[in-house]
Amino acid sequence: IIGNNVLAQVPDLNDFVAGVAILLKPEGMVTLEFPHIERLMAENQFDTIYHEHFSYFSLLTVDLMAARHGLRLIDVEELPTHGGSLRVYLCHEGSAWQRKDSIAQLLERETRHGLGEMSTYASFGYKA
Repeated sequence: IIGNNVLAQVPDLNDFVAGVAILLKPEGMVTLEFPHIERLMAENQFDTIYHEHFSYFSLLTVDLMAARHGLRLIDVEELPTHGGSLRVYLCHEGSAWQRKDSIAQLLERETRHGLGEMSTYASFGYKA
């Protein structure tokens, strides 16, 4: 299943991800691409926030959202598109796919940059 630049435009994320989990074959893989909020905030790219986007994501939030629906992250790529995007790869929780080191590295960096803290987002609001 491929979802490039659709996740940010989904009004009901839980419903969307639950549907993906239902459609995904037992050993299948999902790829999703979306603007990465880390770059958006670090570079004050408030002009890339579009009215049709309901949400912006960190890998931390995608990891939690996937787990809530029985999916897990197995790889991530950082892309230059849209001022900085992520392409994530997900599979079912019980799948044989192995998790790549890139996941832990980016999760640690996002945690270090405060993307798991509401105060980080409030601070960005003042800058924008």
